[in-house]
Amino acid sequence: MTLARPLGRTAALLVLALPAAPQHPDHGGGTGGGVGAITSFPSQGVHLLSWKRLGDFGPQHSTGNDCWGYTSPSGREYALVGLSNGISFVEVTDPGDVAILTTIPSPSSLWHDVKVYQDHAYAVSEGGSGIQIFDLSAIDAGTVTQVGTIQTPGVTATHNVVIDEVSGFLYRCGGGPTASNVGLRVYDLAVPSSPAFVGEWHEHYVHDAQVVTYTSGPYAGMQVAFACTDGNAPAGLDIIDVTDKANIQTISRAVYSPGGSDSFSHQGWLTPDRQHFYLGDELDEDGVFPSTVYVLDVSDLANPVHVSSFTNGNTAITHNLYTLGSKVYAANYTSGLRVFDATDPLAPVEVAWFDTWPANDGVSFDGLWSCYPYLPSGKILGSDLNSGFFVLHEGPPLLTIDFHGGVPALFDPTGDMFAIHLHELSAGVLDPGSPTLHFDDGTGLVSLPFTTPGGNHYEMNFPPRPCGTVVEWYVSARSTDGVTWTSPAGGGAIRYESLVGTTDVPALEDDMETDQGWIVGAPGDTASAGVWTRVDPVGTASQPADDHSPDPGTVCWVTGQNPSGSSSGGDVDGGATTLRSPVLDLSAAAEATVSYWRWYRNDENAFVDDRFFVDVTSNGVDWVNVETLGPSDANTVGGWLRHEFQVSDFVPLSDQVQVRFVASDGGFSSIVEAAVDDFHVHEIRCDVATTYCTGKTSSLGCVPFLATAGFPSATDSGAFRIEGHDLLPTETGFLLYGLNGRSNLNFHGGKLCVKAPVTRWLPGKQAKAVGAPPCAGVLGRDFNNRIQGGADPALTAGQRVHAQLRQRDGADPAGFGDSLTDGVEFTILP
Repeated sequence: MTLARPLGRTAALLVLALPAAPQHPDHGGGTGGGVGAITSFPSQGVHLLSWKRLGDFGPQHSTGNDCWGYTSPSGREYALVGLSNGISFVEVTDPGDVAILTTIPSPSSLWHDVKVYQDHAYAVSEGGSGIQIFDLSAIDAGTVTQVGTIQTPGVTATHNVVIDEVSGFLYRCGGGPTASNVGLRVYDLAVPSSPAFVGEWHEHYVHDAQVVTYTSGPYAGMQVAFACTDGNAPAGLDIIDVTDKANIQTISRAVYSPGGSDSFSHQGWLTPDRQHFYLGDELDEDGVFPSTVYVLDVSDLANPVHVSSFTNGNTAITHNLYTLGSKVYAANYTSGLRVFDATDPLAPVEVAWFDTWPANDGVSFDGLWSCYPYLPSGKILGSDLNSGFFVLHEGPPLLTIDFHGGVPALFDPTGDMFAIHLHELSAGVLDPGSPTLHFDDGTGLVSLPFTTPGGNHYEMNFPPRPCGTVVEWYVSARSTDGVTWTSPAGGGAIRYESLVGTTDVPALEDDMETDQGWIVGAPGDTASAGVWTRVDPVGTASQPADDHSPDPGTVCWVTGQNPSGSSSGGDVDGGATTLRSPVLDLSAAAEATVSYWRWYRNDENAFVDDRFFVDVTSNGVDWVNVETLGPSDANTVGGWLRHEFQVSDFVPLSDQVQVRFVASDGGFSSIVEAAVDDFHVHEIRCDVATTYCTGKTSSLGCVPFLATAGFPSATDSGAFRIEGHDLLPTETGFLLYGLNGRSNLNFHGGKLCVKAPVTRWLPGKQAKAVGAPPCAGVLGRDFNNRIQGGADPALTAGQRVHAQLRQRDGADPAGFGDSLTDGVEFTILP
């Protein structure tokens, strides 16, 4: 096992191209699709337990939205996840084994919401169809059934749904444009499968609300709605007495003072003592004014007062927040989950976070939509507009997994000892039989247990794999509370990636500080400006101000240098510009990896239609696309991002491999900037055969020797040639091989290198090379023909083989009439 730099997707921060989602005046334009091979999410104090990508729920879902939780009478825990075209029911009891049970279709919309009462769930959508009702009583058996739909009264669209579980009433919030002033529609859940409409309130448009029943104090017995309202009045908080559903009365209204350029009273939640309400405004963030939550004193329901606000200084948009104990859990779009300590309720302080949108913290409707912190186990659920569904743990993990010397980058093709250390947060939390390695080499996931010689040390023998194989893998261990912890974090959704080989050879390490043979331009290029150039970049809003390399590096390739003192300019105009790497000879590699850091931005335009292409070729003619960025996704907003790929995933390895980067300005005038830096190419080789012993000097005065090419394999169709060199040019010979180890016995004036018993195998005849120079003979054959031909059943995967070539030498100075090469030792790979 080689401990080296991480390879493959484990080393890359990559977000795949995502299709654009529809615009909306409330939430703006999210970017749908699924996030690809992200290696890790930036975090502090929050640990990833599991991740289900958006695509795991089915290709029909372009975005994710809200989420809620449910605990069955047996104690098993579930997430209810809103998607663009349905509601998904997911078991999260063991977050290392998250199971998507079923997804039930609902109207297509960017907005869905779902809540739970007893053993029923209720979902609504801006797409219409009123309230969908789901029976959860058989969810432990994997069954969820839709048992009804309520569409009246009023419009069938609904923005949100709220349930007061104490009183047993459901409230539909909003639906349609805010100017319609659709407020609250109230339903009695006395018969959970058949909600009965009992009242409504429509003074203002209600975007979201929390409804509670007071059980003590001056308001005991009252049912009160705290509604975030907009529409025909300034954004604010309406406090509404909903006790008498036939006579709903507004108690008071509070208006806060947003600090940004606009306002939209979006959502909020009471502190557990119901003395304060934390309200998030969705439109006040403008790139300057930071993400802010407004604190309203609601201890006197008739006189609510805006008393303070709090922020972490981040630029992302606030969205959905919930309180639990002394904590506030906020899903804030591009900055992800934010956790605040509200010991001082007027000035909560951020103490932990988990960012599901690593590209940036921009003012855009991307990233984490909502969170749910109320499962009895303490797990936190998170639903993401772009990336799907997350299960998170706040605080230090109960188990951590360390690797001896670092994460292995290479596994030896003949097998490898693999060791880990497991650390417990407190003694006894580890289920000692649970540590497991899970790996997939393209043939399916295999799980193998670790064993322990004692203490927290665990080890296993990683099995032999074919040379050049890409292996995705992760390690898991379970704590005694039934939670599975993995490395890398994510429950197997994120995996390490290693290659099978013995040597990692740098083929090109280019930080762009000197020109190592890059080529600018290609047939078909038409760009009139922004042509690739290698410079110390002058920064703009779209172009980087610095290269990626650590100091003292300053230079990278960019699409046109920005004129000094200008805030823009030098970007790509009028067509495409191409940058090609030096030609790479990778013909001797079993596998090769290419990595680079790239910058691309095209989003500073009213109409976004431009793309950035990365392609590879193995013959200089036929180009295969590696990745396409844009026109609208997380790769198109600037920032240095790293990508890595295996060459053979796209083209054969050859001596003519080349990578190209193409940036273009399409049919609409726009600002397009791209940059490339720190381009690295590594070859993975397999030194599976080693020579030993010494050859016998022939009558021509030469010492013959063996050489090998290819890889011995029980199944691979490629050749493994064993050839004798510096032989007599006019004589035949045969190969001796054995399975019992090396020898170094004196024999016929030379050395016998193979332990008995030995098998003779004719490697073929060489032509009578009349007039050939001395010692010009070469004699060899593909030994994989012998392995795979079935003539010798002992030649199986994992078998260690020793071989030596013997040739006739009529003028042998030792008088025995033969010549002997050195020996070669190799292991047959799978």
